[in-house]
Amino acid sequence: MIVSTKIYSELLGTLYAAPVDQSQWQIFLSRLCDITHAKVGFLICSHSALGTLTLASGGWPIPPEVDRTYQEGYRYSDIVRVSLMRNPRLGIIEVEELVPHDTLMADPMFSKIMVPFGLEYGTCVVSSISPRFLELISLWRPTGCPWLDPGSRELLDLLIPHLKNALDIRRTLGRAEERARNAEAMLDASTTACILLNAAGRILYLNKAAQYLVAASDGICVRDDRVVPVDRWNREAFRALVDVTATADLDNPGGAISLRRSSRKLPLQLSVTPFRLETEHRSSARVLILATDPSQPIAFPDAILRQLYRLTPAETEVANGLLTGCSLEEVAALRKVSIGTIRSQMKSILGKTGTNRQGELIRLLMTLPKTPSARTVSF
Repeated sequence: MIVSTKIYSELLGTLYAAPVDQSQWQIFLSRLCDITHAKVGFLICSHSALGTLTLASGGWPIPPEVDRTYQEGYRYSDIVRVSLMRNPRLGIIEVEELVPHDTLMADPMFSKIMVPFGLEYGTCVVSSISPRFLELISLWRPTGCPWLDPGSRELLDLLIPHLKNALDIRRTLGRAEERARNAEAMLDASTTACILLNAAGRILYLNKAAQYLVAASDGICVRDDRVVPVDRWNREAFRALVDVTATADLDNPGGAISLRRSSRKLPLQLSVTPFRLETEHRSSARVLILATDPSQPIAFPDAILRQLYRLTPAETEVANGLLTGCSLEEVAALRKVSIGTIRSQMKSILGKTGTNRQGELIRLLMTLPKTPSARTVSF
């Protein structure tokens, strides 16, 4: 065989490290180029909607402007990709089997991008292909090296199942990372402070609202990767609640605690519950803390109330005034209108929202989704 068992093992080690360390793809491709006498190698993913994307390259360094030229002008019209998608095959395929050499050399993309670097002959190592999706490594050799030598072909044959496994791992990790990013984005969109703790009570995650809360150190703060009440009289009760919740089963409702604040504002309200996952191994999170600040004003953008209930701008301000705790008389004074006008607008709001009393209206409005984009309405 062309390489020793040691070198082959090192090659596999690099390949399987690549899905979690992008830099390993370049190392793997460069080593593969050395062994197969190629000048450059590309890891390529092609999708019918996205065109051809170069995920990594190795061997002779390709200037960034070459990749830009390819992406801007040829990612959808790559002659090799088009031919391969029309005649799908797995395994080792010489480019000349897909596109006659003279046709390839005359192709605008090839003559503009490949020829200036002395690249003339290519081999595709196709690991996955479907009508819409294609993954492969392409190895390009200079003039005078039209074919792979038998040893290189044998090596590539051995690598194909491992290449497929590594790319499958890459896709799986990519989907997991995307789900995690989406979950973080959803939590960050909430005005409720969300904190995840592991079984030892250490912090795994804080959304943006929680980060702002602990940064203020008014009620809670962070010490040694743990959430700690600022008021020392709250600490023992809070720690006991977290400890019990971390070992509780999923049927346990958890508990709640209010934390005094040095600012003398209303105490923070914390709900501490088991993190409800049916399959524990899918996450190390065991405790979910939701914290709210009752002194935080509540308001909704005009557009939300208008779209949901067709409230006028004046009615929207009345509704937001009620949510901030103002009475109708206080809303009238702030808006500099008569109490009769406010009562008339209140009657209209009740009719549009299908409520009968002020308390019922406030309960309805409190159920509306709240995001950081919500701003306090100024009277």
